[in-house]
Amino acid sequence: MSSVPLWFINRMEDNPPGKGFLGWLGRQVGYVTKAMKANVGGPKTVYRDETVEEQPLPDDPNIILRRTTTDEVIVNNDVGRPSRP
Repeated sequence: MSSVPLWFINRMEDNPPGKGFLGWLGRQVGYVTKAMKANVGGPKTVYRDETVEEQPLPDDPNIILRRTTTDEVIVNNDVGRPSRP
C-alpha cells in the first residue's frame, strides 16, 4: 500500500481534463478571476449631508435628546447599460 493520495495516482488517460482535484482547482481559479473582472460599479453617492440636533429634556436637563438626519442623493449609472467585459 502506498502513502500517496488516490487523486494523485490518477493518470490523464484514466481521467479526462476537468475532472479530479486539478480540474476542480482550475475551476476555482477561473471563478475568482471572473469575479475580479466583474463590474461592481453600482450606485454612486453624489451628495451627503448629516445633521445632528441636540436639546436637553425640559423635565430633566441631565438627559439630552439627539436627532441625527442623513440626506443623500444617489445616482444609479448602470440602468439599461450592459456590463463591461
